[in-house]
Amino acid sequence: MANDTCFVHISLTGKDYIRVTWVTEDKEVLSIVKYGKIFRKYDTIEKDNIQY
Repeated sequence: MANDTCFVHISLTGKDYIRVTWVTEDKEVLSIVKYGKIFRKYDTIEKDNIQY
């Protein structure tokens, strides 16, 4: 599928923070990231669509 994630990078950006970046083949796809602080409980959702 064209909108599958091709690359993911997770960085520690501070004592209590991480940064997640990813790349997809489709330049106009809506990206959805689910995450949380408890193992396997993804209660936060972020959506973005960046075109380049």
